[in-house]
Amino acid sequence: MLLPGTLLEAAEDARLWVYATANFQVDASTDKLLALLKRAKAAGYDGAVVTDYKFGKIDDRIARYYRNLERTRTTAKKLGMELIPCVMPIGYSNSILQNNPNLAAGLPVKDCPFVVRDGVARVADGGNLIPGGGFEKAGRHGPEGWSWVDGFGQSTHLDRATKHGGASSLRMSSFSKGNEAGNCRVVRNLKLEPWRQYRMTAWIKTKGVPNAADMKAMPLASGGLALNHMTLGVKPTQDWTRHQITFNSQDRTEVKLYLGIWSGQAGTIWIDDLDLRQVGGVNLLRRPGCPVSVRSEDGKIEYLEGRDFE
Repeated sequence: MLLPGTLLEAAEDARLWVYATANFQVDASTDKLLALLKRAKAAGYDGAVVTDYKFGKIDDRIARYYRNLERTRTTAKKLGMELIPCVMPIGYSNSILQNNPNLAAGLPVKDCPFVVRDGVARVADGGNLIPGGGFEKAGRHGPEGWSWVDGFGQSTHLDRATKHGGASSLRMSSFSKGNEAGNCRVVRNLKLEPWRQYRMTAWIKTKGVPNAADMKAMPLASGGLALNHMTLGVKPTQDWTRHQITFNSQDRTEVKLYLGIWSGQAGTIWIDDLDLRQVGGVNLLRRPGCPVSVRSEDGKIEYLEGRDFE
């Protein structure tokens, strides 16, 4: 939208830019941008802020891409308009990280124990940290091993007919019966090691859940610190599917793990076979500011990459 002339008169000394997105790989998109530049010039604008996702990796494009860039530059020069390209997006930075994923921000993992067998180091397996993740038994207030659950006996039940493994799963439906807001979640209080990486996996089945995208696995530390910001990617209707999240405990040792749906509307969800374990070397960043240090169990020997391990 271009500002009307009355507003432009009030800001006659200001620099007026119009913002536009473009796909320079497509001729029609470039044509649309050029038409906008002409309209903007006629309306009194003197510049255009232009963005294209591909600005993050501008080399190795097809010839048409560079031809359309040149068309845009030539048109702007004839119009006497300044071009301001948007580069270096921070936050939504995938376009830059495709050049080098090791430029991503990361969290440290400290003192994670590995065990070497047959020349291969693997994270020491402490077993599943969520006993009761198979939802095999329940008491009056919810499944065994869980700290609390929304609406047990109303919106959450053990289901022995539909399950992924074992004798039963946890079924969620009629969400507002157990929680006025439609929240339907199980919660587990966990004691974790600080600065470690954990992976939670769960098998989930759904039928007719319109807002399945609101289904989350949310580890929350004290003060409401969320340790995961990725969605599970659950579909409104799906057969048993394995979903996972990976998170860093940061400096926390006590975490509440929430799993379920927020503001559930309709349909049915089944959850089964939850598993939580320490992992190491997932999305490992390799750059000078992110060193990898490998030491003996007593910490007295430091092993060197390329000499002692690869």
